[in-house]
Parts: sequence; structure tokens; C-alpha cells
Amino acid sequence: MWTRPEDIGQTLRVRVTVTNRIGSFTATSAPSAQIEQAPVPEVVEPPVLSPNAWGTPTVGADPRVGELVWAHIDDVFSEGLAHAETRYRWQRCSADGLECEDVPGTVNSAGYKPRRRDIGFRLRVRVVAIAGHGEAWALSGLSGVIRDGDPQNTDRPRIVGAPRVREYLRASTGTWDPNPWWSEVQWLRCDEHGRDCTEIPDADWEEYLTDNDDLGSTLRVRVRAVTGDGSTTALSPPTAPIGPPGAPENVELPSIWGDPIAGGWLYGLEGSWRGAEPLDFDVRWFRCDPQGEDCVLINGVVD
Repeated sequence: MWTRPEDIGQTLRVRVTVTNRIGSFTATSAPSAQIEQAPVPEVVEPPVLSPNAWGTPTVGADPRVGELVWAHIDDVFSEGLAHAETRYRWQRCSADGLECEDVPGTVNSAGYKPRRRDIGFRLRVRVVAIAGHGEAWALSGLSGVIRDGDPQNTDRPRIVGAPRVREYLRASTGTWDPNPWWSEVQWLRCDEHGRDCTEIPDADWEEYLTDNDDLGSTLRVRVRAVTGDGSTTALSPPTAPIGPPGAPENVELPSIWGDPIAGGWLYGLEGSWRGAEPLDFDVRWFRCDPQGEDCVLINGVVD
């Protein structure tokens, strides 16, 4: 058995009982020696060396707004760095590197994400390693000039409209930071799960009229946002699978054209409709009160 802390200062004995078909017999051992406290192993701490700066930290050569810039300190300090506390201080410098100032709120951070107010400036970082009875510090060289980053998509493009053949669908280009100079739209025809997509020829406008080739497929739109510093693409969620044309649906109401004068001609315009083709039209005229209510069919006038 494993001795336990509660056994310290006590003795232990063991009792054995042997049994067969005739009977059983029990025997008990003599007591053990008194259980003692186990010796505590001596812990030897390795010596902590004071670090020395042997190199120069490096920072990103092409920093952009919204993209993290990291301070790299590999091979900068001596072996004492393994036990050192490392501190960072980022600085914003003029483009010529002659004037630098601490960036508020960046103490003890190995990375810094430039903001729009940093555009046109450079970065550098001061790294301090503290260990043992001393410390060492090293100052990085200057980064490249900070420029506006590739536009970041903050709200995906979307497609609105009924997913049926002969329906107009419309795509939004999403929202971006910073706002793009321009956006390019490309419609994609995909499988029923929104994968395995191919470009639809000449479908590069925000509005798209579905056709029989889209039946059973899903549609997505790919938007490319462009700024002076780069471009980024974003993909919309897929539509539901495109279904067959539906029942007739009015897009623009019928209207009446002409002068409302007795003895003159008035023309009934059918308006705009969509649905499974061919569409058959039945036009009827009604005579109503001055408010356009209480209408009665005018017999014999069908066009």
C-alpha cells in the first residue's frame, strides 16, 4: 500500500487469512517501523542572467491601416531573454524619421494596428528586456510609410428578389472600410449548395434577369472593391435554388392614357407583368363614381 500523510508517526501491520474446504486461519505480522516524513527534495533554481542587446528589432516594411504590425525580436537579446520580462513602446515618426513621439496606449504590446491618422507616418518600437539584476533595450529601424489598407468588407453583399426564372434580382455591393473608389460586380451560377460557381457571361451589373439556364441553380454575386492602395473581394450568400416561373404577378399597374373628354378616345395600357410565359391578357372597362368607386362593368368593351 502507499503510505499516506495520516500514517506519519504510526506503525503498520498486515493480517493474512487463509481458507480451504476444512476451515481458515489468520496470522498478523509484526509492526513496521514508525512511519517518518519523507525528505523534501532540494529545488535548485537556475541562475537568472541579465540580458544583453545583441541585435536590432524589426518591424513591417509595408504597414497598412487596419493590419497588425509586429515587433520581431529574434536574436536581439542574449540568453538572459529566456527569463526576461519584455516591454514594448511604439513610436510614430515623420516620413523622414527625424521626429518621433510615443503612440498612446501601446505600452507592452508586441503588435500595433495603424489607424487612419497614422497615414503618411512611419513606425518604430523600443523593446526593453528586464531580468536578473539588469536590463537591456534595443530600438528598431523605421517601418515603411503607413498607407491606407486594402478595403475591408464590414457587411457582405446581398441579393434581393424572388428566386424564380424571369425575375429581376438585385445585388447590393455591401459596405466597406474605407469606402472604395469603385466596385465591380460579377454574378455567379452555383450548384444547389452555393458551391462550384462559374461566372455568368455579361452579368456584371447590379441587376440581373434570371433565365432558364438558372433553373435549379443558386446564384451569388462577387463584389470587388477598389481603392488607391489595393482591392478586396467579397461574396454574397447564395440565393435559394432558382425555381420555375410563377403565376402572373403585377409589376406596374395598368393605366389609362388620353383626354377624359366625352366623345374622345381613351386607351387602356396593360402595365407590366411577370410570370410563366406566354401571358394572356383580358382587358375590361368599368364605369365608376367621381371617387373611382362603385364601379360597373361596361358591356361590350374589351380592349
